[in-house]
Amino acid sequence: MDDQAAAGFWQTVREQADALRAPLSTSPDEAGWDDVVAQVGAAMEVLEAAVREVDERLGVEATQAQDAGNVQLAITCGCNVEAMDEVLALVAAAPALPPGLSTVAFKQPVPAEVISGFGNMEFAGQEVAFDAVRFIARPAESGNGRYDIVCFAPSRVETPFDEGVPGSMAVQMVLGMGIGELKLMTCIGQIGVVLTDEPPQGAMTSWELNQVMDEHKVH
Repeated sequence: MDDQAAAGFWQTVREQADALRAPLSTSPDEAGWDDVVAQVGAAMEVLEAAVREVDERLGVEATQAQDAGNVQLAITCGCNVEAMDEVLALVAAAPALPPGLSTVAFKQPVPAEVISGFGNMEFAGQEVAFDAVRFIARPAESGNGRYDIVCFAPSRVETPFDEGVPGSMAVQMVLGMGIGELKLMTCIGQIGVVLTDEPPQGAMTSWELNQVMDEHKVH
């Protein structure tokens, strides 16, 4: 990692701190919320450019913590396992950040109560409930401690961008939201997709799968 570029990135974070923290003091029903959203969007564009100066494979995402008192910056490699070390090195190089800002390596799982409250997502112009995408995990045949996943999703999630596996874009997005970027890279082996409106008994949501994996009960 380029230490100078890393230092420059974190300096940029400091410079954009006020814009990044603006949602902490404003709510969506208040006047000026659109301006706050625009400020955050502009700040994130600046941070994206800065993090790519460190490594073009990296990205950054901002989320508001559940306690509503902190904005968390997740340094991500977009599930590129070859860039994992760069993510860890950049986060390790982070200085003390201004109050209300924190950083973490990799996109974290979306809390169950949040993702379950999202309701529907849109794929190929079709509304699909997040909990309509289900998963079954089994220890990988390779015996390397990973899990092979079979994903069950409604046929309407199929898009032209699925790269040969119908429904793959939708299920990987929902899986990543449920278990987080790190588990997706380090704990998952093969992923299969079955398009069906009737997932089998025992198939679970991605946030349920995350809890089961944390409890080491996948078998």
